[in-house]
Amino acid sequence: MSYNDIIQLNVGGKRFTTTRQTLMREPNSVLGRMFDIDSPLAPAAIDKDGAYFMDRDPKKFETILNYLREKNLPKLNKDELYNLSVEASYFQLTELEAEINARLDNLEVYKFKYEFDEEGNPGTTQYVTVKKSLFDDVPYYAMVNYLGKGICIIKDIFKDKSDFLALDENEIITVKSDNILLKNIHKLDEIVRIQAGILTIIWKMMKTEQVTYNYDGHIFSFNIETACKDPESYFSKLWNGDSTNLHKFLFLYTNGNPGKLPGITGFPKTQFLCFELNEDSLSANPNARCNGCDPNFCTLHTTETRVLNALSKLKTVYDANELCQICTYHEMNILTYMGLIGPS
Repeated sequence: MSYNDIIQLNVGGKRFTTTRQTLMREPNSVLGRMFDIDSPLAPAAIDKDGAYFMDRDPKKFETILNYLREKNLPKLNKDELYNLSVEASYFQLTELEAEINARLDNLEVYKFKYEFDEEGNPGTTQYVTVKKSLFDDVPYYAMVNYLGKGICIIKDIFKDKSDFLALDENEIITVKSDNILLKNIHKLDEIVRIQAGILTIIWKMMKTEQVTYNYDGHIFSFNIETACKDPESYFSKLWNGDSTNLHKFLFLYTNGNPGKLPGITGFPKTQFLCFELNEDSLSANPNARCNGCDPNFCTLHTTETRVLNALSKLKTVYDANELCQICTYHEMNILTYMGLIGPS
């Protein structure tokens, strides 16, 4: 046996002739391991004419075999790609699966329009198409509520499913751009990308019922019930529908890192936590500051242990008044900076 052997195949009743080398183009695939002369995996059963028999769809296998020969996938529609992906998965052809998924990503799209020019004046209709993967698994009705209806309250975005179809018969969502986050952004694709970033963050919270802050690698996670202990906090107001101050919360959530929401550069100056100083430095001087913090920002220097202690106390109390009785001034500041306690 050699890698140049001619191999006869019977796939679902249709005969194919190829070489062992072609079948082994992806060595770690089922075909590659079956026809590797050094592999312990036995080839398929042999029919009466001496061909290796596989009980698979011959039409799909023909496409797979041509792909292995040429590393070139022909133009296929969405249904054909979905069907071929089943075969690619069965044969564990990872390169082919990646190619199929990349094409499906380009075919699975959402369509949006806005009816104003770049200066915000009405009368000009423009359209954009973006990949569905941009929104991850955010429900379509939530996209309609947030982008089409301009709803900014977290619970309301994901509450009203009655209008979950698009706003017109062509399934095109008309985007509103009067959000403060978008006031300096005029290109629709940028607006949609930013809104997608916001929605994926909110949808993750809705599914997990958890809020997770990431301060330069210091991760703090707690449930929504804990986050809503103080009705005057930024988070509670946003969550419970008394405020549309979404940009403030997102700044706190991302620790002022616009990179987590692509395209956003206009966050307002606000307050955030810094962990550059250790416990000894802060104990010796509670007002100590590190050299790297921008003096124009309100920065609270603290430690991970102090934050965890503050969050632990927030979890145990009934309300903000009880919290004041058991927290230190520094711990209250931590929770305020995180948007979990209202400004005093």
